[in-house]
Amino acid sequence: MVNDAIKGDIRNNAEMKIVLVHGKPHLCLFATKDISVNEELRFDYAVPKLPWRKSDEDVAHEVRNDVGIWSPKPKLLLIKT
Repeated sequence: MVNDAIKGDIRNNAEMKIVLVHGKPHLCLFATKDISVNEELRFDYAVPKLPWRKSDEDVAHEVRNDVGIWSPKPKLLLIKT
C-alpha cells in the first residue's frame, strides 16, 4: 500500500514513474529519499479534491489535542441554570 501525501508534504518519500518493459508501460514507485523500516510509503496521487484531503479552511479550524491526534476544534456549550 502507498498512501497519499500532498505535493510539498515532508512525508513524501516516493514518486511514481512510467517505465516501458518490453514496450509495455508499467507504473513503478521509486524512493526519493531513504525510507526507514515501518515508515509509510507516500507520494502525491496528483488528483485534486480527494475526499480525504481537507481544504486550507478545514485545517485552519482544527486544533491538535495533547495526544497528537487531530480533532475538530471544541465548541463552547452554554448551559442556563
